[in-house]
Amino acid sequence: MRNPCGRRHKCKRSEEQQDKEEDLPSFCKIISSSTIADEKLGIPKKFLTRYGKYMSNDVVLKVRGCMAWRVELRKVDGFACFQNGWKEFVEHYSICAGHYLVFRYNKKSQFGVIIFGLSGNEIDYSRSSNNLGEFNHVKHAPLPENEGRDGNVKWKNSVTNSSIM
Repeated sequence: MRNPCGRRHKCKRSEEQQDKEEDLPSFCKIISSSTIADEKLGIPKKFLTRYGKYMSNDVVLKVRGCMAWRVELRKVDGFACFQNGWKEFVEHYSICAGHYLVFRYNKKSQFGVIIFGLSGNEIDYSRSSNNLGEFNHVKHAPLPENEGRDGNVKWKNSVTNSSIM
């Protein structure tokens, strides 16, 4: 039997990468019509209590194989939500009520996002030609030029390098 990289032996890199992903703190949300109408997504209080101190006011959301999005994390009175930039993220990925999103947090204000459609299957956006753009739609923040095999994002204008998912 072949492993995911097509070789007959065990693939240490994919096993190690999978272990790292499983160790990342995460939360999930079922998108409701009010989430779409309110143009923000609340973060679970328990998650915020554990990891909120590590999060800046701007976070990065990254769908595997696609561009990174800067979104404002608004914190008020012990509650937090993704707000400015969330609406554009939702529109770009055609997220609607009933979609199920998993957010994996790497403690550097970056979230890997997995989006499941109404059928319950993960949506593969990497095959869409619509996932590339020069700017994300929030404050014209630079987008990554490309993503290497190691998962590192190379940013235009040398903004930052980060490892997401």
